[in-house]
Amino acid sequence: MDNLLFYWLSPFVFLVLAIFLSARIKFFSSGVIAGRVPFFIGVFILLLAVSWNSITHLSDYAEWFIPGAYAVIDIVHFVLFLLGAVLTVVGLVLFADYWQTQKDDIIVQEQKLSLLSELQKDARDPYHLMELFNLSLKEIVSNVDETVGALFLVNRNRRQLVLASSIGLSKKDTAHLEQYPLGQNIITQSIELGEPMIAGEFVCADNAKQAIDTQYNSTLVLPMISGTEKIGAIVLLSENKQFFSRTEIKFLSPIAEWLAEKVKSTKLARELTHLTKEKDEVTESHAELNRRLFSSTASLHASDVIASYCRSLVGVVDSKSVHLFGLKNGFLQFYGGSEPIIDLSENYKTALIEALDKKKPLIINQETTTDEGQKYIAKSSLIFPIITANSSDALLFIKDTKAFTVNDS
Repeated sequence: MDNLLFYWLSPFVFLVLAIFLSARIKFFSSGVIAGRVPFFIGVFILLLAVSWNSITHLSDYAEWFIPGAYAVIDIVHFVLFLLGAVLTVVGLVLFADYWQTQKDDIIVQEQKLSLLSELQKDARDPYHLMELFNLSLKEIVSNVDETVGALFLVNRNRRQLVLASSIGLSKKDTAHLEQYPLGQNIITQSIELGEPMIAGEFVCADNAKQAIDTQYNSTLVLPMISGTEKIGAIVLLSENKQFFSRTEIKFLSPIAEWLAEKVKSTKLARELTHLTKEKDEVTESHAELNRRLFSSTASLHASDVIASYCRSLVGVVDSKSVHLFGLKNGFLQFYGGSEPIIDLSENYKTALIEALDKKKPLIINQETTTDEGQKYIAKSSLIFPIITANSSDALLFIKDTKAFTVNDS
């Protein structure tokens, strides 16, 4: 009687234990949880097997079926029990893997936040960009054991990857990486695609672009991309085979992106400063021009009006001398200037006449060659026409060794 009571209670005990286990490991919570479906299917099959096992202990069970059927029923019962146990174990294993993955992701996120926090703390200090590269690379290598690192910037004019920073590399390896070719290699491929890449052995190149094997058997490349601008890449190397995984990519990619934005913002700040400086120079130049033009009116009271007027304009747009010329009876004539002008070639005179015909500012640069065969600008001329109804005259500004620019006109 006691045994029969035990067998009848066993399905209920199993169901209570299954519900308790499911609640304990939060299988009833909302959201996607790995292993939940196979676990519940396995528990349901086991519940059927345990219930059938209780039924087999009834006193008249031996009379329910023909004698030959019980062997088949026992086999089916065993198979169901085995299937339920397997599905339940599979569900628990998948659940354990899921939470282990979640735990690993949390650890990665904590490391990532810690590293980014340290880098952002360093970025608040007034470090030069190269110093920030060194600090960032040092932080990365210190958080990924058994690795060395390098940071490359793209120089498309020379088709090279310039080594901006390195940690842990030997002098020999550093020498090979200082001018790494931009071409058929994993670093270039990662930069062009904008995707992190994992590879095996890292190969250097010498000055003749010949491949050189290294002791590093694992390579991780993290491209530094900002918008459409390809800035460079962070390269981590390890002597261990198959050392890097997707975990390092998820962990370190935000740092590469942050550094790319830092480089771009620094570049934009530098360009803004340069443009502001140019704007200030143009504004100052125009103000200086206005002051000189107003002051030049005083020269109108001098005995030699034209020469005095031209001398008052010397220094405008950095000119060394100023002259007034025009066409009189079809011939080129100089009316006066800040200093005598002599030895004008026929080509130069022809260029002046053509400039008068065009009636718009024109720059003429006269080049010569040094003893070494190098060309340089010996004299630069800016013709500024004075348009009137009855004459074609112009001011001629001249300076040596440096050319006028379009802004000067």
